[in-house]
Amino acid sequence: MRAADSTFSQGSPLLAAPHRTLFFTGLASLLAASAWWGLHLVARSTGAPVFALSLQPAPIWAHAYLMLFAVFPTMFFGFLFTVFPRWMNGPLVTRTEYLATASLFAAGTLLWLAGTFAGPVLLLPACLATGAGLLVGTAALFRVLLAAPQVVSHAVVVLVGLCVQCVALAGFAYGLAESNDFALHFAVRASLWGGLLPVFFAVCHRMVPFFSQGVIPGYVPWRPTWVLVAVVGLAYLRLLLGTAGALAALPVVDLRSSC
Repeated sequence: MRAADSTFSQGSPLLAAPHRTLFFTGLASLLAASAWWGLHLVARSTGAPVFALSLQPAPIWAHAYLMLFAVFPTMFFGFLFTVFPRWMNGPLVTRTEYLATASLFAAGTLLWLAGTFAGPVLLLPACLATGAGLLVGTAALFRVLLAAPQVVSHAVVVLVGLCVQCVALAGFAYGLAESNDFALHFAVRASLWGGLLPVFFAVCHRMVPFFSQGVIPGYVPWRPTWVLVAVVGLAYLRLLLGTAGALAALPVVDLRSSC
């Protein structure tokens, strides 16, 4: 580490590592979203404050955006920026990349919370800020992948999931701009089943055996690739079936993915 970096890190411990910066940003977003939702629930019960009842998007969409596009992705990047280079012995994510990602996600959350009362004038810029954070973070991981001496399947699944998340966010912004309920429903399903779930499962598939090996004597890591492919494939199948309206087939897919 360079001397300037060391001094900067010592003066700003939250900015010294990507997981600190992104986890703090994600936690702050979660607390802010929880306070906003709590205020709305109080207003529903008591009628006051009146402004908390005048939400521009329906509460279901406001809540979905905060959880699926603001809070969870911020936390995910905090972990991925740390482990992604280690999976493939690739270059580290730079301070500029992780600070830019955190700043854009934080701006997106603040704009969205204000926009739920102000309307599209802030809601669409919130989507742009969050989308920019998602693109910066995804591009940083792509850079690590391209410069790494080896590629692992978990990294590929993660990047595909993040790309789907970008598409889902674009669809959500379109749904808001056009008041298109189908686009909003599709964006939420795409984010959950095509974006966040594959990323979460890929990380668990990779890291749970690793952590278990450190605490369970004699444990032999077991992470067959076919399990990763099967679960992620079923998640995308569920997304396609749900989008096509084949709701009767969803319980079968859910049952197989949980086996």
